[in-house]
Amino acid sequence: MQAPALLSIDKADLYDGLSADDKKRPVAMWFSNVVANFQVALERNMHFHAGKHSTAFCFSVPGAKEKDSGMPVTGMTGKNLEEALAILTQARPEAFPSPARFDYRITNAFAPALARSLGDERTEATRREILDPVNVARVRQELEGMQLVVLCGNRATYLKEDLLKAGLNVIQCSHTSNQGLNSRHNSAALRAPTPNERRKQRIHSWAMSLLVQL
Repeated sequence: MQAPALLSIDKADLYDGLSADDKKRPVAMWFSNVVANFQVALERNMHFHAGKHSTAFCFSVPGAKEKDSGMPVTGMTGKNLEEALAILTQARPEAFPSPARFDYRITNAFAPALARSLGDERTEATRREILDPVNVARVRQELEGMQLVVLCGNRATYLKEDLLKAGLNVIQCSHTSNQGLNSRHNSAALRAPTPNERRKQRIHSWAMSLLVQL
């Protein structure tokens, strides 16, 4: 099995935005454009977003929506996280200074996208793939310097021991997908009258489960 690369960057990212005229210009100008696009790919791609705060979230694996958008935690996973951040920002602003998810570092326990709609037979990486030394090194590199790392979901928690050994402050919660919230926080929402209210109650329960670990 081939180990995942330290950084998952599509080659097209390096040339995105370069017109035919650009390629006719002096090599130095062309190269500067390539470097600029490469820097963007380092700071933001389907599995990783650099953010600006020292709190990070580690999820499991990008899916089809993340591959399409070129950004991590797309769809309901990201929406639920952002609604939880509104609660966390009020409760612990020193750890969660912003309600916007892309103000934080976000990564995934496994970098390549997995989805049945992409032709994959599975939607999650195996424990062996996640704990492959090359993959662990990637995650540690991406989380270096973070003051708090929130592991979201069972797959992400496979990395807990390695991240603790790296000296990181780590806590763990369920995934913020609707499925993840339903599996761990459904009892908190049984009395809510509508599906959306039940979702909000699960998000509140998720946020509380995080806060008690701080």
